Amino acid sequence: MQLYFKFKNIKPVSTNEANATIWKTKRRVKTEKYHQFQQRVDFILMPLKKKIWAFEEKFDIYEQHISFSGKFYIPKSKMFTKKGYISQRSGDWDNYIKIAQDCIFKHFNKLDDCYIKHVGNIEYLISPNNEYHFSLKYKARENEFLTPRVQEFEV
Repeated sequence: MQLYFKFKNIKPVSTNEANATIWKTKRRVKTEKYHQFQQRVDFILMPLKKKIWAFEEKFDIYEQHISFSGKFYIPKSKMFTKKGYISQRSGDWDNYIKIAQDCIFKHFNKLDDCYIKHVGNIEYLISPNNEYHFSLKYKARENEFLTPRVQEFEV
């Protein structure tokens, strides 16, 4: 059982872009960029509500966990410097993930991203058409996959 979401021509929002601090009150608030991103995600996921709810209905919170993987396509000019080095401005590997997950999991009734206990491949690739795209896959797995094997911890 799995869910696959594809977001075309939508730039994921980084954690820094999504939150702002009101220094007077020291309160964190969501930015306008975050709200725009959330609206675009909502628009894309609305037709998929039945699939999301079906996944949720079949998911057993006591016997299963969620495995997550994703691909982020980034314009070459944002990934590399003019000299061809990886740009530090391209962000950390998990920079876009948390905000995208939060926006997606708002469409679930009882599931939350706390059930993600396995992360597969997270890839940042050069966009073929020089625009932002990303795709995320969520898969239900039995909890037996979480049981450690003794040889994994031997030194």
